[in-house]
Amino acid sequence: MTNRFEPRLHARLSIWMVLACWAVPVLAADRAPPAAGSVVVLADFDQTSPQMRSSTGVTVAVAEPPRAVKPDERNAPTQREASDDGPTTADAAVGPGGLQPAEPPLPTGKACRIASGGPGGAAFTSERWPADWRSSEMLCLWVFRQPTDDRPETIELRCVEEDGRAHFWRKIELRHSGWKLIEVPLSAMRWGDQRAPRWDRVKNLVLFVRQPSEFWIDSLWLSAGANNEAAELAGLRLARLAFPQSDAAAVTIVRREQVELISDCSKIDANKLADHLQTVAETVLKQLALPKQDSLRGTLIVFDRDADYRQFVPRLGAYWNAQAAEPKSGGFTVQAVATAAYSEQHGTLRPVFTHEFIHSLLARALRVSNRGEWLHEGLANYYQLRFHPQENIAEIVRSGVEDPSNHLPLEQLCSGKPVPMNRYWQAMTVVEMLLTDDAYRASLPRLLEAFGTDGSTDLGPRLKIIGKDWASLAEDWKRFCLRQYTPQ
Repeated sequence: MTNRFEPRLHARLSIWMVLACWAVPVLAADRAPPAAGSVVVLADFDQTSPQMRSSTGVTVAVAEPPRAVKPDERNAPTQREASDDGPTTADAAVGPGGLQPAEPPLPTGKACRIASGGPGGAAFTSERWPADWRSSEMLCLWVFRQPTDDRPETIELRCVEEDGRAHFWRKIELRHSGWKLIEVPLSAMRWGDQRAPRWDRVKNLVLFVRQPSEFWIDSLWLSAGANNEAAELAGLRLARLAFPQSDAAAVTIVRREQVELISDCSKIDANKLADHLQTVAETVLKQLALPKQDSLRGTLIVFDRDADYRQFVPRLGAYWNAQAAEPKSGGFTVQAVATAAYSEQHGTLRPVFTHEFIHSLLARALRVSNRGEWLHEGLANYYQLRFHPQENIAEIVRSGVEDPSNHLPLEQLCSGKPVPMNRYWQAMTVVEMLLTDDAYRASLPRLLEAFGTDGSTDLGPRLKIIGKDWASLAEDWKRFCLRQYTPQ
């Protein structure tokens, strides 16, 4: 089950995508990541200036700012965009000359002026930037606004993949005057609306402005974390966010190769559940012919109390600077974080745990966010029933197929839009046919790859992969359901 965060303003004509998808060769891609607590300077606009582009109506220029900060002046305000009590300090700098002991850079010399008469963006990239951002923890930059400018400005900071079709982003409110240090934990950035993004694919930064704006940026850098998961909302960072009032000893974190389980519930057998989810993951990846990617894990949080489960979702939204309502369903997954609560009736192997974990795993493996559409819900229900059989499913399917009022036209079901819960059975049977029927099984890997590229499961533009039109697909589906779910 999924939910919706607040809508956001979109750049008309995908301005940011156009800006962000020019090719830049990446040098030293196998370079070792910087040590924890170090700083990777992306741009100081003096010795280190990235390539820059802007959309129509946006001016980007490097020049002397109206007022500089002296190198020894360290009392400017700091705006931390989110806090999870994790490590944040950095005490070294990686510049053009390599690793050097230093403090995080200050805004000195030249800076980059960004001015816009309306919505638009400015994009930055460089071949000197790290090829893999997974070990980076924080993105920092100095922002200058004129003392006479008392209007609040809203900008979006976007970390964009090379083709522009996947990005992380965060909304930032600027209300200050003079220089201010903006610190953005990478784990506090949301996924864009297309393909699920990956930190090892980021190549560009885009600053998108929502209204007429003028400000300066300087000394843009990344601070390195302790490992190659520093950019992710995972492990202890996620546990602190999920259970802020709990003693650390009361929270269990169990990992398997494709599983991360976090819980404050002493009633579950955490190792038994983690082993079960690992079996589920191996089954899903094998049947879908998906490779075991480096660090690919599904994440499940199990809350002891149902109220804590429901209250976590708005708190998670606030961490991403978004608004989210409490979920009404028994399980909820967003941005590959799956959540549910313990139930005395179902115990350790509650079916919803399997269901939501599959959403989390697929969001990362397929790079398709869980939006409650047919593929996600179809696969989650298919594997849930495989590991937790339901006696009356055959009756549900037969009555649904035989009565046209009980099922949706396939072009509506498979549009990539959310599917109502009373049609999950239908999504499940379509997925089952694609997985198991000889006429479709061979084309499924190419179909899944196409959905991952698109960031959407709209089947219409991809029907040619399975060699069917909607009418023939519907006839095949009805025959499959009656054959599969009619007692012999």
